[in-house]
Amino acid sequence: MFDNNKRNVYGMIMKMCTDHMVDKLEQEADFENKLFNDPVELLMWIKNFMTTTVDTEWEYFGLWKTMRNLIICMRIKRSCCTPRQQGMMLFQHNNNGIHLDSGSTFHLRTNEDDFKEGSLQGIHGEFHYASNVEGRELYREGIDKVFDSVCKLDTLASDNVNSLSNMVQDGFDVFMDTKRENSLFVTKNGTTWQFGHRNGLYTLVNEPAMVTTMFHDHARGLDNNDVQGYCALQSVEKNKEGFTNKQVKRANVARSGYHMMGAPGAELFKLAIWGNFFKNCPITEEDINISEKIYGPSVSTIKGKQKRPTPKAVVDDWIEMPKELLKHNSNLDLCIDIMFINNVAFFVSIDKAIKFRFSTELKDRTKDAIYKLIDKILRIYNHAEFRIKTIYCDNEFKPVN
Repeated sequence: MFDNNKRNVYGMIMKMCTDHMVDKLEQEADFENKLFNDPVELLMWIKNFMTTTVDTEWEYFGLWKTMRNLIICMRIKRSCCTPRQQGMMLFQHNNNGIHLDSGSTFHLRTNEDDFKEGSLQGIHGEFHYASNVEGRELYREGIDKVFDSVCKLDTLASDNVNSLSNMVQDGFDVFMDTKRENSLFVTKNGTTWQFGHRNGLYTLVNEPAMVTTMFHDHARGLDNNDVQGYCALQSVEKNKEGFTNKQVKRANVARSGYHMMGAPGAELFKLAIWGNFFKNCPITEEDINISEKIYGPSVSTIKGKQKRPTPKAVVDDWIEMPKELLKHNSNLDLCIDIMFINNVAFFVSIDKAIKFRFSTELKDRTKDAIYKLIDKILRIYNHAEFRIKTIYCDNEFKPVN
């Protein structure tokens, strides 16, 4: 099949070449003998031009794919239909560390030590990637130690690279604010990594987790918002609302004169103004009142002059119950019932004469439990020389009878 169509393939390849590339191919000494009518050899020469010459003016990516498939058909004893994976790597910079790249479509590691032990395995159908300098076939992949992600292994590559798009697909949150911090912050499951700007690339920074968190908070503007508590104090600016600028200025003059007098107290200061103790004094009583509303009491007058208010004395005001009252109300009628508060049962009682109320929690509504509480309330009345003549209740207390 390949032999029957190789002239068509050769013509298609030459048609896709730029004039500059065609001239370079025809100038080769072996063009007539090896390249002409042999598309595979032609593609090999084009590959050399693409990877070693910077001024080829060759739009090569579409041809690269065609060339790779043809070489596989001729040189590798596998079916052309074998599933194959592709990827793209846009730079190699000879820089240490792991770079975060938005132009790459897969993660790449250069050393087997970067993978978890026992995680390296073969890639099904192989893996071919192209970059802006060259491409290669990769055969192994595994789980890396840093991000716990699937990475391809290329021992000939010069850089470790993480794909930004792949990290987002794997559930990593990416944050960046160049106004605060020229770094990319990647977060997953409470762990944050920082890719700092270095030599034109964003490279993983090797630093303690606490330091990374500090820079992350700074980038998000959270470093100055650690609120430990609140104090609901009115500010002076808030107190100035409702007064004109002229009133505020006169209040400032009044407060300044108040301190010049040694802060004698607001009332004494007013007496001095009323008594005209100071000649040509521009301060008025209204200015003093406004200054008190804005600034409040002066700190110098409060220091050492205030104490805890004296609490009111607790006076026993018990009175002896009159004998006549005891005589005519010694026999009482008692009302009892069960009430519920938030599904909790309470036993309550009140008599009709002196209105003494009793309430306690009812553990259960059995006959014995209710009887014990009735006996308890009766003993309280008997201790005070009262006798319960009649108990009023509903049918719920019938078993106690």
